[in-house]
Amino acid sequence: MIWTFVGVSCFFVLVRCFIKIKTFKRVSSDDIVVFIAWAVFFSNVVIWTKMSPFLYENYEILQGKRIPGPNVLERYGEFIHTVMAPCKPMFYTSLWSVKLSLLLFFRKLGYQIRSHEIWWWWVTAATVSTWLISMADGDWPCVTKPIEWIMSKHALWTART
Repeated sequence: MIWTFVGVSCFFVLVRCFIKIKTFKRVSSDDIVVFIAWAVFFSNVVIWTKMSPFLYENYEILQGKRIPGPNVLERYGEFIHTVMAPCKPMFYTSLWSVKLSLLLFFRKLGYQIRSHEIWWWWVTAATVSTWLISMADGDWPCVTKPIEWIMSKHALWTART
């Protein structure tokens, strides 16, 4: 299903660029940012697709339908480091790139109006700030440290609850 969304979104990004080139003979900064958002989204989907077999295997282990293999902990660590660590910033970057694209589009609409320009800068600063906060708010040690550290913290947390 996710690859359907990749294909549909690729189609619309290409149509958007085609229309801009046909109409204005060039693409603008908001188009470039949309393409960056799509490229990051595509990369995110590739990572998830590559690691999804382990995800489903892990679900079966948690449900008791499959016996864990001898290297399940190492594979789980690989999953966390390969998927969770890069995909969170990629998701936020893709989402905020779309927001930035919209901001760049609206800037062109009112660039001659002083109050519009002032408000645009405030909203852009707020948007970039929320992206930075979202990136900083992550529990980065839980996706970057060795799996033994992650599991020891998880065991401590579950023991307290």
